Amino acid sequence: MDSVIRCFSNERGAVGLTSAIVMVLLFIVTAFAIDLSYGWMAKNQLQKVADGAALAGARELGLIYEGLDLEEQQQFVLTPAYRTQILDAMDVVANNNMVAGVSMMIDANDIAIGQWQDASNALIPAAARPNAVSVLTRRDRTANGSIGTFFARAMGINSLEVSSRATAALLPLTVVPEGVLSLPVGISKAWFEGGGSCPNTIKFHPTGTLDGCAGWHSFQETPANAARLTTMLDGLTNGTYTSPEVVAGSTNLQFIGGAVASAFPSMKALYEANRDPLTGDWVTTIVVYDRADCSNPSGPIKVVGIVTAVVTAVHEAPDKEIIARVECDAIDKGRNDRSSGGGSSDYGTIGSYPSLVS
Repeated sequence: MDSVIRCFSNERGAVGLTSAIVMVLLFIVTAFAIDLSYGWMAKNQLQKVADGAALAGARELGLIYEGLDLEEQQQFVLTPAYRTQILDAMDVVANNNMVAGVSMMIDANDIAIGQWQDASNALIPAAARPNAVSVLTRRDRTANGSIGTFFARAMGINSLEVSSRATAALLPLTVVPEGVLSLPVGISKAWFEGGGSCPNTIKFHPTGTLDGCAGWHSFQETPANAARLTTMLDGLTNGTYTSPEVVAGSTNLQFIGGAVASAFPSMKALYEANRDPLTGDWVTTIVVYDRADCSNPSGPIKVVGIVTAVVTAVHEAPDKEIIARVECDAIDKGRNDRSSGGGSSDYGTIGSYPSLVS
């Protein structure tokens, strides 16, 4: 009987020991699960701060470009004052957000400003004509302090360190807001594919050859004819007509076949109202349309890109010419929206509203 009792007692002891071990293991697992969940929550919050700060910094960069003329944009170099302006905009976003109960600050050394390279998916720090801002947000010993643990400190793990990175860039212009397109002409993409490029010269009229690979349109209004075009040109001149929003990759514009000679006096007046009195240049924004040749465009045609052009002369009959120079390295008011229905190819003009790229 004594042996049976001893055996039973030993079994109860083994069960008790096993239960204790299991309880300890469960405690460890629970501790790690709770603290890791808290860490993941903090990382998600950090990512939101990084996204917001990167967008704010890149938008501030876009606003700087909006305040410059075309030549200044093309020669722009980031100065310490401009960098501070960008960092201040990012700090506002960070300071207004909390991560794991701590108001955020961004270390200036964790911010990079430069050129975004789509092909390599990387930002190259650069002061000359930067178009992107990257930021690393942290909760670690370097910035904002590590995140204290709850149960894991019982195992000697007193803190967690987490970080998140985001990059926002000014990308090829896709979405042009209302009122930005002030000239109802477009360039065929065949011009670019056939050897035309910025800063080459093009004639918007006459069409039919690579020299004049372009055409009139009436935005989205129908019927697209000479009378409507003339009324539209007059309205653009006197401020009574506002051009619609146009989205590259999804918007179709109504193109007008033919010379439309009757519109040239109104076109001349529009040019005179907008040209620089000293240089005779009119910097404007126009569309690139989806056509594989340079024939005179007619009917609805999809917009595939946006480009900046400098109109240098308008000749009425008998020449009937609109002469312009397609420009590179221009920043225009508008944004890139890769979800808008195809996006835009790079025709030398980028938007001043950023998108997240990483």
